[in-house]
Amino acid sequence: MGLQVVRETQAQAQALAVPGAVQADMLEASALVPLHPRRIDDPRTVARLRVRIEGLTQLDGADMQGAGQSNDAGTIEVKDARDLAPVATPGDLGRYLGAEAFLESDSPEIRAEAEKATTGAATPRLRAERLARHVHAIVEKRPTVSLPSAAEVLRTRVGDCNEHTALYVAMARSLGLPARIAVGLVYLRGAFYYHAWPEVWIAETAGRGLWLPVDPTLNQFPADATHVRLARGGLDRQAAIVGLIGKAKLDILDVELRPGAVPVLVGRETADLGSLDIPLPRREGNGRGCWSQPPRRQR
Repeated sequence: MGLQVVRETQAQAQALAVPGAVQADMLEASALVPLHPRRIDDPRTVARLRVRIEGLTQLDGADMQGAGQSNDAGTIEVKDARDLAPVATPGDLGRYLGAEAFLESDSPEIRAEAEKATTGAATPRLRAERLARHVHAIVEKRPTVSLPSAAEVLRTRVGDCNEHTALYVAMARSLGLPARIAVGLVYLRGAFYYHAWPEVWIAETAGRGLWLPVDPTLNQFPADATHVRLARGGLDRQAAIVGLIGKAKLDILDVELRPGAVPVLVGRETADLGSLDIPLPRREGNGRGCWSQPPRRQR
């Protein structure tokens, strides 16, 4: 993949750190600003989003299908995951349960933390939600330039969307919940930015369930309908996405809001706290990364 691992001292490694101001500039440069912007006050009120993206020919179109999303030659439609209906259980769930490089679901520490987070949760859906809220609470929001290892994230409790996602997927798998990594774009204040989030299989009844997108970085369960998935998988898939952002062209074709949605006329976007049914300490970061809301773009 063109990666080279070099052994060096801590001082040498830290000397290569990317300053926060540079990271912010990189974030702005990678934004996909819609050709014809449409106002979205609160992404959580979006029932259906339809966008057109040009420049995705290098990606696997199959990754853009399923879990509430469809793709027709670059026209992508995302539906609110709260409206997803159960489907027949796929036969390949086993591949999303085992440990992988950087997803150490067989780690005793990962399993212990997952069990602590889901104590008393009686259903797969509730366990999946408890994990999302827990990961959001314990990981300090800070942009990083590293290979996200779930075990390392659990130890340092610092990271951006990649670290949140890796930790969630590893913890979910340790509990027997199939989970996988999704990467793509998320809408934040007028533009779409690189983002990563998990998808977790929720068994609803015997032989039926659904892949549910969740976002522990943004504390969303499920993830809102402005999460546009472009690929699934590990580091190689993430690298493919990063190379396209900033070069592709995106346009919003249609935004359908949920019944009763009220536009935000004054103040900031409404915050989504979801059904927080457990008291957890919250750790917030002051930096910016794929997990944060960048400043409002000047028009």
